Amino acid sequence: MLSLVEIVDSLQGEGKYTGIPTTFIRLYGCNMYCAFCDSDYAKNGKRRNASIETIMNAVYKLKNKHVCITGGEPLLQDDIYPLIYELVEKQYTVSVETNGSIDIELDTYNRSFNYCMDMKCPSSKMAHRNKYSNLAKLLAKDELKFVISDYSDFMFALGVIKQYPTKASIILSPVFDAEGNHNAVELASWMMENELPVTVRLGMQMHKIIGIY
Repeated sequence: MLSLVEIVDSLQGEGKYTGIPTTFIRLYGCNMYCAFCDSDYAKNGKRRNASIETIMNAVYKLKNKHVCITGGEPLLQDDIYPLIYELVEKQYTVSVETNGSIDIELDTYNRSFNYCMDMKCPSSKMAHRNKYSNLAKLLAKDELKFVISDYSDFMFALGVIKQYPTKASIILSPVFDAEGNHNAVELASWMMENELPVTVRLGMQMHKIIGIY
């Protein structure tokens, strides 16, 4: 049984699957209180208990072949991996969004889904919760995301990238405020002024730019 907020379809707004029709399974509960959380309802809103069978039936009806499991923090749920492997068995491409504070699976050979993992920067007020040991477990199919609010966050991200090598692609993403304003131009200039690994790129949250879920 999982604690569920919603199951909806939309376009994936960020990362390597940007623009692809995707079913989002948003699970309830989070162990962080980020300063710029954009899904507070996933830990303070309505929820319901749902079996894996109930969730799978809802996913079948939406007909997308990409599924993103998000939250909150989905790895807090006891039945998260049985759900993931049920989706994989049914030939879905599965991404799991996680906040980087919980151990991820160590299987570095046969893992059949990908993680999009956050590393929290200082402006989030949650950087002390980062589990840096996860970075060595990420594969080339995975993504590591830093949400950048200011230059201090940017330099923090560069320090993490240098100190903790990872196989994952790395996304530096600007913070969007409630009115849709962002610091992408500044972030882009910082990236161009510094020598970055080839795996690092600027990531924009397309769903916020075009105003969809």
